[in-house]
Amino acid sequence: SVSNDGQYLFFWDSAQGRNFVQAVNGGAAVALPGTNDANARSNGLWSEAGPLVAYWGFEGGVSVLSATNAANGQTVTLNSGRSAPIAPVGWRPGTTQLVYRDATNFVRIADMGCLNGGCGSNPLETGVELLPATAGEIIVGRDWVYYRDGEQILAVNLGCAGSGNCAGSVSVLGANAAPQTLLDVGGNTLAYTAYTQDARNPGDREVRAINLGCLPSCQPQPVAVGAVAGLVSSDGGYVTADAGGSGLNTVNLSNGSATNLSGAGANLLKARWS
Repeated sequence: SVSNDGQYLFFWDSAQGRNFVQAVNGGAAVALPGTNDANARSNGLWSEAGPLVAYWGFEGGVSVLSATNAANGQTVTLNSGRSAPIAPVGWRPGTTQLVYRDATNFVRIADMGCLNGGCGSNPLETGVELLPATAGEIIVGRDWVYYRDGEQILAVNLGCAGSGNCAGSVSVLGANAAPQTLLDVGGNTLAYTAYTQDARNPGDREVRAINLGCLPSCQPQPVAVGAVAGLVSSDGGYVTADAGGSGLNTVNLSNGSATNLSGAGANLLKARWS
C-alpha cells in the first residue's frame, strides 16, 4: 500500500516474510516489527494526517500491533502476549488517532502523533477504551464510529476519547440486523440488512438506510424489501443490493428504485463503487 501523500510504500518481502517501508523515490527499505503473510487483513493502514502506517504481525509466536512513521522510522509496538492476532481497525480521518483491538479484544483509540517527534511512552499501551469486545463491522468516521453488536447498529461520538466515557456515549441507530450481513457508510448515509420477523429465514430481509445527519437520534428507513445490502456509494445516494437472488442491483436510497446490473450468481461483496 502507498501513503496518502504518495511518498512511501508499505510492502511484504516474501523471502523474509516481513513487512518493510521505503520512500518511493529511493532510499533503503526499513524492516518493520512482526512477521506476517502477503494476504494479512487490516495490514498497512495509512493515516491521512501524515506518513503513519499501522500493521500487525508475530514475534516469537506472539501477535504484535505496531505503528510507524515512514519518514523518520519512529515505531511503537503493542505486545499482546497471545497468539491470536491484534490488529488496527482504522485511522480517524484527517487525524493521527488510531482505532485498534487490544489483547482483550476491546477496541481502543490512541493518538499516534508523538511518532512525528519522539514518544516518551507507548500510546498503544494507554489507549482509551472505545468499543466492547463484541463490536463488529466497525467503520471509523471523522466524528463518529459505527458498528454492529449482536442485532443492533450503534454509533459512538469520537469526542468521548477526551473524556474517557465512551461506554456512556453509545447511540442505538437500528435493530434487527440480519446475521452474516454487513453495514456500510457512504456520504451521510448508513445502510444495512434487517429482518422483520425471522432472522433465520433468508427470505425475510430488507435494506434499511439511516440519514446520519440526524445523529444521535436517527431512525432507519426501509428502502428495498426482500433485498440484502452491499456497499454504499461515496455520495450516500445509492447502495448495491441482491434482491432475492436476482443478481446485482443498485438501489436509489432516496426513492427505493432499483436498477439490475447482472443476473443471479453475481458476488455482492465484490461489487465496488469507483
